[in-house]
Amino acid sequence: MKTNKIRFQAINLIDTLPIIYNFENLSFERFERLLKESFNNVFTKEGRIRRTEFTISLLIFFIVQILIFETALIGDYTHFLIILSLPLFYFLFIQGSKRCHDRGNSGWFQLVPFYIFWMLLADSQYGVNKYGLNPKGVGNPIHSNLS
Repeated sequence: MKTNKIRFQAINLIDTLPIIYNFENLSFERFERLLKESFNNVFTKEGRIRRTEFTISLLIFFIVQILIFETALIGDYTHFLIILSLPLFYFLFIQGSKRCHDRGNSGWFQLVPFYIFWMLLADSQYGVNKYGLNPKGVGNPIHSNLS
């Protein structure tokens, strides 16, 4: 009897999801455009990035780092682990710096313990700040020479 109730609640939740989020907005083209726009200047520290790009950057970092680590353990290539990991750490540091810029802070704030949770959860600073235009476009002037 209890499993039927849980199943019924799950079906009701699935039925209400299209109301909560419009699934017609999800498309491969939109995701592809997001990746192209977001990861255009990956190794430059100028500018701001959104939470989405920072989260994708973290996922990329951890997945590639795990692959490198597993490969190094299989073949006893520990010296390659360090060499291959350096560009990944640089990538993560640059992306973290841009996310700090989006919050209106210096890139060095990412070294503060537990600040990564603020970077993952907090919204962008509204409008233009000293690091550039808001990546969401919220609060940006219509005609701007900053981009």
